[in-house]
Amino acid sequence: MYLRFELSFSLYFLPSNTPPLHLQQLLSGEVERRLPAICDKLAEKAIPESYILELEFALKTLFNPCKQPFCNYAHLSYLPQLLDGLEDMAHDDRDKAWTDRFVFLMIRFNFNYPGFFNRWMEQVAQSLQPLDTAHERQQYLAYIEHQLQLSYCSTDFCFDQLREPLLEQMRLYVSSILEKLEDSSDDITLEEDTALLTTLSGDELNLLFYYLYKAKVFDYPSKRETAKAFATFIHSKTNRRISYKTLEKFEKAALEASAIKMRRLLTSIIKAIDHDFRT
Repeated sequence: MYLRFELSFSLYFLPSNTPPLHLQQLLSGEVERRLPAICDKLAEKAIPESYILELEFALKTLFNPCKQPFCNYAHLSYLPQLLDGLEDMAHDDRDKAWTDRFVFLMIRFNFNYPGFFNRWMEQVAQSLQPLDTAHERQQYLAYIEHQLQLSYCSTDFCFDQLREPLLEQMRLYVSSILEKLEDSSDDITLEEDTALLTTLSGDELNLLFYYLYKAKVFDYPSKRETAKAFATFIHSKTNRRISYKTLEKFEKAALEASAIKMRRLLTSIIKAIDHDFRT
């Protein structure tokens, strides 16, 4: 009788509504029946144990009324499809990069459970540790960023309707690390001895860059690319790189003191040219 009622009024049930207890019990029973065998097979494929544990914990606590996210009508179709996808992977006997494929599957099903995302961040951080240089770390992160761009994320359903899509969280995380690496003084793409050490301070280099760029001395398609190249090759008197973002700015009030020295320096250069090439 209740099933007939649901069929008649199913269009009026919101995906976020809580289903009756007997439907939750049926769904919970399906998870308990299918999940252990799936997890055992996934473990045989050398998928990190932390991923599998978070998957088990998320699906089991979904039916705990004291913890979020709460089971809703959307989960009635979401969980069986997720289990089907995991089961297909678990019984696939081909030799593949199963950890990567598992992550892509979680992205496709938008498994935006916070524990899984946290374990993924830890795996990325662990992979970055043995990389010696910032350039190597940037290359690795660029590879992940490219893979994420190729990933497909379902817009029809998700594990937690109150959270951002898993793919979006991953993209933001990778881009934030890349930005930090770009700002870091360790972000040196060439050997230290290829950098030109000057007797100028950071503010003086800022002024030099500003007026050289204004005079169209550099041949780069944009100011940002010019600033990055300048910051890579030109170091201050303390052998430090100035941030390319600093070079992009021109804060006149903060540079007035350095402008006096730079004016004298450039004036002496002009006098030397006049002296050597006097007609």
